[in-house]
Amino acid sequence: MKGYSKAEDVKGDEIDVFRKYFLNEIEENTPEEIKKSPILPLDNKKEFIFFLTKDLVEKYALRDWFLNYKKVAMASVAGIRGMQNPVYYWDHRFPLHQMGVALATLGKARVLKKRFPDRVIHKLAAGEVRYHTEEYIEIISRIQAAEGIVTHRPVGDAKTSIWLSSFLIFIEDFDGGEYVTSSHSMSSVIATKDLNNEGSQFLPAESMEFVAEIDAMLKIAETSEEGFPMKFSARDDSNIVFDVKGKNRYVEYLKKGVAPEGSIRKIQEMEKKGLRMMYDVMGGCMFPVMSGVLKGLGIESVFDWHNVEHDPFFHGIGKMFREEDGKKVYYDYGCDASVLMIVETMGYEKLLCDKPEGYVVLNADPDGDRLVVLQVEPASRKKKLDELGITYMDMGEKVLTVYTPNQSFLLALDFHRKQLEREEVFEKHPRFMIKTTPSALAWDEWAASFGIRVLNVPVGFKEIATVMKFVERRMKEDVSKDVVVKDVFGREVNLGKDPRLVFAGEESGGMVTGPEKLIVSGKKRAAISMREKSAGEGSVLMAGLVAELFESGKVFLSDALERLFVERKISGKFDLRKDLVLYNQAEFDPKRLRESMKEGEKLRDRIDSFFLSLAFSLKQGKASLELVKGVLAERFPSLSFDDLVDVVFVGDGSYLKFENKYIEMRPSGTEAKFRVYGSGNDLEDIKRFLDCFAVFDGSLPSSYFDVVDKALYEGVQKQAEKVYLDYLVGMNR
Repeated sequence: MKGYSKAEDVKGDEIDVFRKYFLNEIEENTPEEIKKSPILPLDNKKEFIFFLTKDLVEKYALRDWFLNYKKVAMASVAGIRGMQNPVYYWDHRFPLHQMGVALATLGKARVLKKRFPDRVIHKLAAGEVRYHTEEYIEIISRIQAAEGIVTHRPVGDAKTSIWLSSFLIFIEDFDGGEYVTSSHSMSSVIATKDLNNEGSQFLPAESMEFVAEIDAMLKIAETSEEGFPMKFSARDDSNIVFDVKGKNRYVEYLKKGVAPEGSIRKIQEMEKKGLRMMYDVMGGCMFPVMSGVLKGLGIESVFDWHNVEHDPFFHGIGKMFREEDGKKVYYDYGCDASVLMIVETMGYEKLLCDKPEGYVVLNADPDGDRLVVLQVEPASRKKKLDELGITYMDMGEKVLTVYTPNQSFLLALDFHRKQLEREEVFEKHPRFMIKTTPSALAWDEWAASFGIRVLNVPVGFKEIATVMKFVERRMKEDVSKDVVVKDVFGREVNLGKDPRLVFAGEESGGMVTGPEKLIVSGKKRAAISMREKSAGEGSVLMAGLVAELFESGKVFLSDALERLFVERKISGKFDLRKDLVLYNQAEFDPKRLRESMKEGEKLRDRIDSFFLSLAFSLKQGKASLELVKGVLAERFPSLSFDDLVDVVFVGDGSYLKFENKYIEMRPSGTEAKFRVYGSGNDLEDIKRFLDCFAVFDGSLPSSYFDVVDKALYEGVQKQAEKVYLDYLVGMNR
């Protein structure tokens, strides 16, 4: 295989050390009774009925599981996810397990059958490389088949990406899908990502429908003498079909968008002149999927491939030992390659040391939805990189720049605009962008310079997809009327008549564009764009940009970024993010894990309530901006709030808007985590805010309840939830 490498080539025995420790700790922390006692008899290849009784509900603590599952479903963040036992996946002590997935699958099946009682239902079931992906897909398939639902799986039972799954659900007019993943989370985490009939993630209201069904099933199990019957089909049931392909159709979709003939030809020409790039798939699903797509476009040979072997341990990425109280503690920080600490675990300092200056690495996470861009540059450019706020890792005489998606996507945005202009279509429709609130201010400034409208939404691609569908409904009602949308800031934005999406994205690495011609399904449903973020689409776009820079001789992305800042007069050039993990996710003992997470959640909620209450007090007119500034200044005396303009709840976090920057505090809806984001024109100022907020413990200054009503503070979490749900109701009208 041309240009092939693997993590073991550069990290040696280090990966085995981590892997052995990981597996040994699981063995030591799993009781023998659990090891030998799977809940469901899935080794039975024939159809069977499993009776869930009151005794089993109590034995496996399914009511406790249900309460946690309901809470996570309400957040609906990237599927319903949580920790599992990576070896004994039926271990009921963890949030995600064999029986839990079975109950959730049956709940969703019952909802669909009630919705469509008189026809055959079709769903897709697929997944990436997580521990026990195959077993979860089998549970999903056999339950759905037993309920009469035709379950479509990839040909050869292959692993596939989330974006291809979403694309095919829409194009084939399936009734939905189940995708087993957990994106760039740590190796012990798993999720079933619920996809509706448009290939979009479930919103809370959709999740609550099947959660209610689970509750009803548990009540029957607890009260019926024989228990609740759960039917499983045979493995070879005729309702389970292995017919999902679709790469060729995705290639045609790309050719109508980010891969026009001119860009593809440029990549091919530059390859002949020496252009090479690396594609690191981190042991995830992307090699067989993306290599086929790139081959279909005629540009697969320009890439060197890294970490192509499927590995749920992700070749040791993000794993490390830390000394705490004289003891060696194992940590797994996941595989988000936009975080320098994680990049430093990937062996790039050896792998890339002999690569030429300008060599680009495209990094896709395990399910293929997020893209991170890195580049080899000379160490002599460190001062320039510091001035631009670009993170880098030392490699002796060279450095490896690590671009935030805010930075790399800005370059991609501008390159895509040029593609549209070369195709002479940019002016044919009004253009707009959908972005999440923590995404860079530079995106807004760039868009404004071209008259592109911007819609801000809460974090999550389901939020972006919700706005897409709102716009499509308005276009369908009357294409001759202006489309007006109220975004999460409450601003009415006029997109014009028959608008086209130029870009939709989030700062964490997810993006799609919108093709010139609406995407049309087999049943003639029309969409302005796909419903899931795609590193596949993003990497093709970035490859075209890299080829253009290579041809010009100005190969460094940092130079291109600086030129773009100057040309478009962008002042909000800097963006930063701090991830605050308030517990050890890699704790192997589930009891200690729950206790640690519970304490972390209390801290998370205290921090969240502090900012939320200020935002709601302002919005409701119970406090003036000057009083809010005073509270913040008292609590954070080292920071200046003189130029604070507003504090706003944005659906999932508190947004502090200043004259030349923003700071957003956003809690995780599913874990004891917090993220602090900042973007603006002064890097050191943003750093000060993030450093200060990152150690905040939620404690209140003495003046707090002089400004904030105590009852508001105590009930603000529920108020925030209601405001978010009301926003969704408005978007779904």
